Amino acid sequence: MRSGFVGILLLFIIVGAVWYAYHYYIQLPAVVPNKLNVNAVSNIPRFPQADYWSVEYKKDICVVPKEACIHSAKISFETTDPWTNIYEFYIKKMNENGWQTSSTIVTSIPTKPLFTSGDCEAYIGKKESILPFVSSGKDTQYQVNISCKG
Repeated sequence: MRSGFVGILLLFIIVGAVWYAYHYYIQLPAVVPNKLNVNAVSNIPRFPQADYWSVEYKKDICVVPKEACIHSAKISFETTDPWTNIYEFYIKKMNENGWQTSSTIVTSIPTKPLFTSGDCEAYIGKKESILPFVSSGKDTQYQVNISCKG
């Protein structure tokens, strides 16, 4: 009888710990993107020839204090324009919106320029497949990955 009580007590402790971890470290910081991330996403100009534009706030797991969390978002769009047009548009427009980049054209256009603004970073490039050795299927799909600290 005593071992049954210990087993039930241990089960309650485990369930309570899982609930606490999920509620305070995984779910709550992931539910609402922080204000800095929302502002960063709204500061990314929409490519004018994009056939569609989709913003997805990622549900990041945060096991450190909220101030140290990195929140991220992904903007996906599709266009038949060549990468050179997309690159030139974003180099110009991101700079106008307060983003900086050290990306320069040397012999060819970079495939993933990095832009920074305060505590935020944005990479722009072709949409990547989940698996690195599998093609995403279309050469017309692009994405902007944004991450902000704090």
